[in-house]
Amino acid sequence: MIHNNHPLVVSSRMESARGMATLRKSRGAFDPKFQIETDGKSQEYVNQFGNPGKFTYEKEGAHLSLPTRSPVKIETGYESGRGNLVNGENYTLKGGLRYAGVSIPVLKGLITDERRTTLAQSKLFKNQSIENQKIQLLNLSEMVWKDYVLWFIAFQQRNAYATGAQLSLERQEALRELFEAGGCNGMDTLENYIQLELFRTREKEWRVNTTKQRLQLSRHLWSYNDDTNKWLALSISDNIQPSEDFFNYLDSLFLSNKPNAIDVTVIPDINSLSFSVEQQRLNYKLKKWNLLPTFDLKYQQLFGNTFQDYALGSDRRFGLNFSTPLFLRKERGEMKIAEIKWQQESLKFQFKQNETKLKLAALYQQGEIYKDVYEHLQNVENGYLKLFNLERNKFDSGDGTVFLLNTRENRYLNARVKTIEQKSKYLNTLIDYLRATGSLSKIIFGADGL
Repeated sequence: MIHNNHPLVVSSRMESARGMATLRKSRGAFDPKFQIETDGKSQEYVNQFGNPGKFTYEKEGAHLSLPTRSPVKIETGYESGRGNLVNGENYTLKGGLRYAGVSIPVLKGLITDERRTTLAQSKLFKNQSIENQKIQLLNLSEMVWKDYVLWFIAFQQRNAYATGAQLSLERQEALRELFEAGGCNGMDTLENYIQLELFRTREKEWRVNTTKQRLQLSRHLWSYNDDTNKWLALSISDNIQPSEDFFNYLDSLFLSNKPNAIDVTVIPDINSLSFSVEQQRLNYKLKKWNLLPTFDLKYQQLFGNTFQDYALGSDRRFGLNFSTPLFLRKERGEMKIAEIKWQQESLKFQFKQNETKLKLAALYQQGEIYKDVYEHLQNVENGYLKLFNLERNKFDSGDGTVFLLNTRENRYLNARVKTIEQKSKYLNTLIDYLRATGSLSKIIFGADGL
């Protein structure tokens, strides 16, 4: 249900769609551009001799620009200009003029320009958006697993105190019968009653906490109603109990992902940063080349009524454009800012790599120690349980005391609570470690974490 219907999962899948849309937008800068324009004027007049006349001009044209992935831009089109007011550079013969040519930047824009840099950055962002999607799903997986652990631990704590309350209740009933028969004093009954009330109180506290954690886990359960086109929030039923079977998979995944076998560069958090570093490098490269002067060459071959009607080399149009700021303060400032941002991202990337390596080593060692401590505490719990059962057998045979029996029971329950608390620490360490390795989401979202 989380994989298919969780709102945050649906939202995360929009990341890759946003990356594709950004790439499409950048590719649009290389789309051919077609332009048509017409303009004209007709004005009658009477000269100083009384003779009528007319001022006229007519201009029309169509232009097709074809950007390429190289610095070269191909241009072709048609233009016509006639009339006694038309500008000389726009004048053409009656059939109009056709042209085809190229525009080439020789200095600024030769190696890279805004369009090509943006396209390269968008390709990186497309790949980065997939890593960002993985990061969001990793964060969601961490949230889901920790909510499940909280529910499981609360349920175990409730059961522990419920067990203590049940044992004390059975003993309380037996003591009252024994007291009525004159076999014990009232202090024994009172002492056991105080312990019973304590266990009941703690059991109620953990019962409320279990309900709270169950409802908190329920926030991840959603379904989609096709009839109403709405998302519906669901909740886990009261009769559903958490199982620890899933934790075996966590444990096996933990043991199979040792720190020395993990390539931190493929972890989504690190990989996403590497794309940011490369994007900043491309931006710095662009700002560096922008220091060069603008020096563009333009050449067009001119034709008559058809493209076959020409004499190559005789009818042509050409020009050049050269410009540069004298002090380049804006350009030098932009280049310095881009260089600083690139260095900052690079340092952040290096720090994150080293931090992740150390974090993985620490968490793995912590997980191994917590597991060892948990197993020791289980042995302690089982030992106190045996002592309690032996003491209860002694008491039932008339050879024990209520005080010692209560003490054994308290120690057993305290040991059980500590075991549960240690298991919580161990499970949360597993979750933290698998989140850091980038493999936690594979449990819910498959091998690719998506």
